[in-house]
Amino acid sequence: MLSYSTDKPLLILLRSLARLIDLILLYWGFGLFYSWINRNNSMAYDRLFNGIQEMGYYLPICMLYVPIMESITKGFTVGKFICRIKVRKFLGLDITPKEAFLRWTGGVLDFVCTLGLAAIISAIISEKTQRLGDRLAKTIVERV
Repeated sequence: MLSYSTDKPLLILLRSLARLIDLILLYWGFGLFYSWINRNNSMAYDRLFNGIQEMGYYLPICMLYVPIMESITKGFTVGKFICRIKVRKFLGLDITPKEAFLRWTGGVLDFVCTLGLAAIISAIISEKTQRLGDRLAKTIVERV
């Protein structure tokens, strides 16, 4: 179990690192996706329109990566697994797809609207390093 008073800065750092790893993975995945889409494209085309169109194909994957991974793996994403942290309910139980979706809803507000600043401030202020999504879903992130 995590001692929140002594490990709080470490947990915030691990959560940030896990998020960065997931974003790098998604960026790399988009590069592969983009290369695959354009593999047979040898003639000139409107690059801006095609780029926007291709982002439209890939954006749902990026948006749903976290809730789907956390639902399937019971609290992990690739970044969380590498950093050895896991999302759990308060009583130590595994999260359900409902909690994963609620965390994602809060994550949209935490990360998209404030570029992550709200998530960091919320985790620092919270006794158990919870961000808005964790509070909505009544979950915590712990070291494993």
